[in-house]
Amino acid sequence: MVGSSLLPRFLYPFIFIFFVFCLCLLLFLSAFLLLLALVHFCSFVFFCLACLFAFLALLFFQHLTNASFFFS
Repeated sequence: MVGSSLLPRFLYPFIFIFFVFCLCLLLFLSAFLLLLALVHFCSFVFFCLACLFAFLALLFFQHLTNASFFFS
């Protein structure tokens, strides 16, 4: 049959809207997960810097007081 289709013509806009919605949802989720990964990475870097700063402050305090926290 010439011109026969598996889907009726009135479903084409709904299918188009569905695929556009899926694409937008995929882009939004990708952006959200990327932002979440960036926040976790930045918090990890901040935690490492805070630990380093605390260690250096402890060493400086040890130097000022002639105390020995790490070695006898």
